[in-house]
Amino acid sequence: MLVAFRQVIGADLEVRLSDELFFCVAHRLPRVLRETGLPPESVQLEITERAVMDDAEFSIGKLQRLKDLGIGFAIDDYGTDYSCLYYLKHMPVDILKIDGCFVSGLGKDPGDEAIVSGTIDLAHALGLRVVAEGVETAEQLAGSGRCTATWPRASTSPKRSPQVKPLTS
Repeated sequence: MLVAFRQVIGADLEVRLSDELFFCVAHRLPRVLRETGLPPESVQLEITERAVMDDAEFSIGKLQRLKDLGIGFAIDDYGTDYSCLYYLKHMPVDILKIDGCFVSGLGKDPGDEAIVSGTIDLAHALGLRVVAEGVETAEQLAGSGRCTATWPRASTSPKRSPQVKPLTS
């Protein structure tokens, strides 16, 4: 299971941070990594757009310092808050997670299909991996097939898309 998780996420440990905890954890994480000996490359932090956008310039600087240590980042619930393309371009993130509210309309709603397809194209153009959250039907799986991974709503285990080769060996 850990190997499959690493192939999808790119890390051994993904920590989902609330907006309130982001700055606290970001400040203490370098010390915790030193004290525990945990390799920074094995950690991925998942944050929302809102956590970054409340003070974007400061947040991007903090993200970059952690990224320079080797820590990975995922933006969760993409498209539901600010979705500022300028900041997305400058954020040192690795993964963009498309919110399930858009994925749920795949196969039914042309607007959701356009948003998901465009977000996948944008993320790939920026060199990001993409996770579609809340995939429950064959239509949703087909519509998210160009994603690095799909994430079922009822499970916390990511599934690698069959079209994608492993990210690590």
